[in-house]
Amino acid sequence: MQSIAGFGFSLFAIATLIMLDYSLPEAVILSTFGSTIQRCIGVAALRRSVDWSTLAPLIFLGILVIPIGIWLLYSLSLQEKLFVGQVFGILLIVTLTIRSFFKITVQDKIHWCWGYLAAFFSGILNGLANIGGPPLVLWIQAQRWTTEKKRVSILLFTLSYVPFQFIYLYMGFGNIFPKILTVGFFSIPTLVIGTFIGLAIGKKVSDKLLRVISYSILMVLGFFLILNPLIGQTK
Repeated sequence: MQSIAGFGFSLFAIATLIMLDYSLPEAVILSTFGSTIQRCIGVAALRRSVDWSTLAPLIFLGILVIPIGIWLLYSLSLQEKLFVGQVFGILLIVTLTIRSFFKITVQDKIHWCWGYLAAFFSGILNGLANIGGPPLVLWIQAQRWTTEKKRVSILLFTLSYVPFQFIYLYMGFGNIFPKILTVGFFSIPTLVIGTFIGLAIGKKVSDKLLRVISYSILMVLGFFLILNPLIGQTK
């Protein structure tokens, strides 16, 4: 999904892992582990386009508020799995709706407060479910930047969160780390294979069609998670 459409790794991974009966903390840890590999590759390839003077203070703010997201994650982890799935399904659909219907106009100058607001919500969402990208996209896409600078800015933001996110996740859910990181380690080959398959598909299919397919798959997953408790009651 990430290689085909340029986004969606955590959205797709967490939704499917929840349906496979992983808890939300387990799904978030696995998603963070897997997405980190892709982020490292992307930042390394586009490192010359990084604007440190603009991004550094915003990244710092995002890191500061990650614990709020971790606290929300911990609170959700105490709820029933079906309810957790519904919450994530709603998050998934809201995220896709914002990306689909909010028209971003490129501007020469954007008030500084929008960047800090995007970083604030990005840090919280990253702590909650490793989905800190969507708030950043709204701000970054409005910038008159090159494509490479926009791509690396999102990757660098979320990659910078990872060490702190893992520390907080370990503090809250250390008992599940050995099992989940073992699963993550053995999933590396499938992650790499999936990345190359996505890149190959991306070269042969138009961007517009790829986005329609990706959004459709994620929307179906979101509605399934929301309706899953009702589906279970009808069986």
